[in-house]
Amino acid sequence: MKHSPPFICEAEACGKAFRYRKDLDRHRKTKHLELFQEPVIYHSPYEGCKFSLVGVAGISRGDNLNRHI
Repeated sequence: MKHSPPFICEAEACGKAFRYRKDLDRHRKTKHLELFQEPVIYHSPYEGCKFSLVGVAGISRGDNLNRHI
């Protein structure tokens, strides 16, 4: 028998479930940030990068920016 993950996203029409709270928190910050908190956008420190322009583009997770750099 398969167990149901205990942490379920409350965003309307989402309903994704996660085994760990940390995974639900990461999902919220990535997919539903506007519903749960003020957005934090990371920008590249390198001029000319498409993710370096404030207000134009950015990355929603710091770990993804570190991987990009």
